[in-house]
Amino acid sequence: MSLFDDFRKTTRDAGAEYRRSSSYSTVGIQIAVAFLLFVFGGYKLDDAFSTSPLFVVIGALAAVTAMFVVLMRFLSPPQRSSQTDTPTPPK
Repeated sequence: MSLFDDFRKTTRDAGAEYRRSSSYSTVGIQIAVAFLLFVFGGYKLDDAFSTSPLFVVIGALAAVTAMFVVLMRFLSPPQRSSQTDTPTPPK
């Protein structure tokens, strides 16, 4: 086994690890964006209507709900449809 073969194997293993970890980073980004959007939206609504913590609290609760939904979708097993994607041709 040459040095080049070792490098190729290491690169291939790193690519597989990257693909596996990309779903975790996607969930993290979705959670962060949901939290920031809902809380920032609540802050802006509070500023517009002169209500101090009301919409920030509502936004935070909505963000927690959105985070819960994202985590449940990530942790639940994939749903299998009863139909196949490609129909089999008749004989």
